[in-house]
Amino acid sequence: MPFIAPNEYLMGVQRLMVEIARYAGGRVRPPQHRDGSVWGHAEVAG
Repeated sequence: MPFIAPNEYLMGVQRLMVEIARYAGGRVRPPQHRDGSVWGHAEVAG
């Protein structure tokens, strides 16, 4: 199994969350919003 760099992994997760946010209406605010900046970027992009 090839090694995935943390940056690429985080970007992939961020993109996935953006897609989910857009699909759900763009106003998704999950409880784990304060854990990191990934959700923040997803909210801004959504």
